Amino acid sequence: MSTDTAVRPKIRIESLHKSYVIDGRRQAVLDGVDLTVNEGEFVSIIGPSGCGKSTLLNIIAGLDQPDSGIVELSGERSGSADGRLGRTGYMQQKDLLLPWRSVLDNTILGLELRGVPRRQAREQALEFTEEFGLKGFEHQYPYALSGGMRQRAAFLRTMLLDQDVVLLDEPFGALDALTRVQMQEWLLQLWESLNKTIVLITHDVDEALLLSDRVYLLTARPGRATLVLDVALPRPRHYDMVTSPEFSAIKARLMEPLRSQIESVRSGGQAA
Repeated sequence: MSTDTAVRPKIRIESLHKSYVIDGRRQAVLDGVDLTVNEGEFVSIIGPSGCGKSTLLNIIAGLDQPDSGIVELSGERSGSADGRLGRTGYMQQKDLLLPWRSVLDNTILGLELRGVPRRQAREQALEFTEEFGLKGFEHQYPYALSGGMRQRAAFLRTMLLDQDVVLLDEPFGALDALTRVQMQEWLLQLWESLNKTIVLITHDVDEALLLSDRVYLLTARPGRATLVLDVALPRPRHYDMVTSPEFSAIKARLMEPLRSQIESVRSGGQAA
C-alpha cells in the first residue's frame, strides 16, 4: 500500500465558504474553513454560538451545499450535496424519537427507510441493546425514558446505519451535568470498540478535550478555524483525567483563544 493511500483523510474540507440571505442581506457563515479527519479519529469542533458549526456538519452530511471549497469523504470529492447524502451517520441535537414508537422501533427507523424488513431490522437492533445500555427497555416508549436513555436510543439508531463516519451535533448538550459525564464515558468506551470516525460539535471544553484526538476552534461568524489543537492525552481515557495537570495545561491553550472569540461576539453585538 502506498503512503498516500495510508494517510488519506476520511474527511477533508478545504477553503469552505458558505453564506445565506438573512433579512434580505447575504451574510457569510463559513469563511475558508479547513478541516481534516483521519480514519478512526475522534475530532471535536468548538466555538461561539452561531459560528457555523452545525452548518459545517450539514455540508459534510450532504444536507447543504457550500458556496465554494472542497468536500471529500473517503478520498472522493463530491460536487453536489446529493453525492454525500446518506454516506454518514448524523445525530443532531435533539433525539427526535417518535413518541408513538417503542424504543426498539425508534432505533430501526433508519433501517426501515432503507428498505430493511421490520423483523430483520429488529433482530439487528436487539444485538446491540445491551451494549448501548438499553437492555430491558426495548418495548418502553420515549416518554418513560430519562434523557440519557433517549440519547442512547438515538445513538443506536444512528449507528445501525453502519456508516464509517458519524457526525454528532451536541448530543449531550441538554443533559444534566452528572448524566452528561456518564454519557461521555459511555461514548468513549463505545467509540473504542466500534472503530468509527467521529466528528463532534460541542460547547463543553472538557468534553471536547476528554473525547478527542484533535479539537478545531472556530471564530465567531463568519467561522474560520483559527486553532487546531492536538490532544496529547493517553488512551484509554476516563473522566478523572480532567483534574490532571496535563489536562489543565491543554485546556489553558484552548481557553485563551476561546475567551477572545466570546468577547469578540459580545463586543460586536452578534446574536448567540
